[in-house]
Amino acid sequence: MPFELFKQSLSHYDQNEFVNGLYSLFNDEITNDLISRFFIGTSKHWPGATVFWQIDQYGRIRTGKIMLYDSLTLKRIKQPFSHIDWVHSVLKKQGRLTEFELSQCLFGLHQLKGQSTNRPIAIVESEKTAILATVYLPEFIWLACGSLSNLTAEKLLPLAGRIVTLFPDLNGFKKWSQKAEELRPIIGKRLTVSDVLEKRATQYDRKKGYDLADYLIRNRDPVAGWALTDAGYPLFWDYQPFTISVELNDELTESTPETTDVQELQPVEADDCPSVLTLPLSMTERTLQRMNQRNPVLQELIKTLDFVNPKTGEPFRLTD
Repeated sequence: MPFELFKQSLSHYDQNEFVNGLYSLFNDEITNDLISRFFIGTSKHWPGATVFWQIDQYGRIRTGKIMLYDSLTLKRIKQPFSHIDWVHSVLKKQGRLTEFELSQCLFGLHQLKGQSTNRPIAIVESEKTAILATVYLPEFIWLACGSLSNLTAEKLLPLAGRIVTLFPDLNGFKKWSQKAEELRPIIGKRLTVSDVLEKRATQYDRKKGYDLADYLIRNRDPVAGWALTDAGYPLFWDYQPFTISVELNDELTESTPETTDVQELQPVEADDCPSVLTLPLSMTERTLQRMNQRNPVLQELIKTLDFVNPKTGEPFRLTD
């Protein structure tokens, strides 16, 4: 995919309904970490739409899924039609993408770069669930295949030999259990299927087809909307910054590794690109910006005393 197009999407988060939902559920720090970790993008395809980029373990951008969410419920907008599209499809219709052959990968696969093969992997259906579960269950590297039928050997090949747990949506347990039997000879014996949802689901839950995310975010403060722990206090009180760093390649190599159904991909040498994200202002920065508008001497004071954000070590952004 065109790198510049990808880069342009990493902004305008105030107009991104999914990101706004994350801010209300968690806080600035957690949400900004999630934006950085998964390279969440913003799309003009529909007002408020989100792009979930598929980036492989070598930092190559395969494609992006465009979706529209309700910021209050974090549910996908399905009326008057299902708001799902693909970046490559939109570009092809516009005549902006001619030489392109689609080869999808797992959402979040780029997180594997530089990680120990002993770090456990969890796979869910939806991109939203992978992002949310990263906060609640950080012991896993969370990936998503996109749908119940998208769990294929080709997509799981980069995980061969790793510890992998599948977390199917309700009503998908049987199908993914059968699929796991087919995949173990290729991926390895450490591929298992979690039955945690099957054990706790009610008939109502099954009728609604709940996934892991529905259970994770069920406990919310009735007034503020914050995600709560089982003990009843805000989840972000226990927050620890994520330890996985991710990098992208801004250049495609002239040759790519040949693959078959059972071949393991070999690393592609390419220059790593620096961070391309323009993160939203933090709550502190927004407050300081309003104070600076009233009295610009604040900016000079911060500069003179060399104040920086204690969490990031970066200077406070007081101007747009």
